[in-house]
Amino acid sequence: MFVLLILGIILFCFGLFELYILVIPHHLSAKQIHGIKTNGIIHFTTENATKDILSSLKVKSDSSHISYFFINQNIPLNIIEYNHLSSTEICINISNLSEKQINNLRIRKNDHALLYKNDFIIEPNNSIQCLKSFDKVICNNSKYLKLKNRAVPLSAACILVGIILISISLSKSLY
Repeated sequence: MFVLLILGIILFCFGLFELYILVIPHHLSAKQIHGIKTNGIIHFTTENATKDILSSLKVKSDSSHISYFFINQNIPLNIIEYNHLSSTEICINISNLSEKQINNLRIRKNDHALLYKNDFIIEPNNSIQCLKSFDKVICNNSKYLKLKNRAVPLSAACILVGIILISISLSKSLY
């Protein structure tokens, strides 16, 4: 029973660790910051929302108070599909970000989405470019997202199996 308890604890901890690595937003690496400084960030949106963004100079956050972006470099097509962005019409490239803007960005490891807490205010030194064609930012390399999409259910399964094994071993030890 002790072996089941240890195995359950290991699986449970592994599952939590994997979820933390993949889903929780992290600080940007030096390479990601360089990519943002070189290419800017992009926000996928509709034509109506683009008009609002350009007139208000802000990308409004969603109901969870987060604005979503990607680093403007080859984004695999399946990331667009994974984030339900296929119906968007325009992507807005924002470049020349300030240090404050960059420091407030976080990255989600499973799909490389950039998260910005609250509305993203477009500053006077930022450059804005609207692209109607996604051809320049999308590529068909979908290898890495498939692996990472499998990791989230695997992490959840590890947590569940860990809980079951811990429960079994603890209930057996009580008798």
